[in-house]
Amino acid sequence: MTAPPRRGPRPKLTTADVIRAAITVADAESLDAVTVRRSAEHLGVSPMTIYTYVPGRTELVDLMIDHVHGELTAPEPGLGWRAALTAIAEDSWRMYHRHPWLLQVTTGRPTLGPNTFAKYERELRAVDGIGLDDLEMDAVVGLVTSFVQGARAVRSTRRNWFARPG
Repeated sequence: MTAPPRRGPRPKLTTADVIRAAITVADAESLDAVTVRRSAEHLGVSPMTIYTYVPGRTELVDLMIDHVHGELTAPEPGLGWRAALTAIAEDSWRMYHRHPWLLQVTTGRPTLGPNTFAKYERELRAVDGIGLDDLEMDAVVGLVTSFVQGARAVRSTRRNWFARPG
């Protein structure tokens, strides 16, 4: 059985197109530059078109975060926990270099999406089976990921530390 034909115009874009456009704007300018209007301009459509794909900027930023988490890779199988955590940290470091706007994201809750869940599962697998309980595993993963984020933030602002005022 085939689906009945859809009525109305065929969509020009996909949600993924909108997300990638917003990421391109953020990578080039900053997270503050990401607006529904700016994403629409980048795609050559009206701002109202974007609302067909995302309800607003907050949801767009959540989707952007989840999308870039999908760029992360799993450590090679068979690595010990130290090497696996190192691989995770190095991959995250590269992600923050590709997308420095991630350091501007402030949320009261984690972004919940399939790529973010997969990222967390990869991180937990790195310390699974080494004798830690669930809370300790979460703490170790949080420590490593927070360290990478903090180190990247410090590095990106380091040149400003030594600048003389005025």
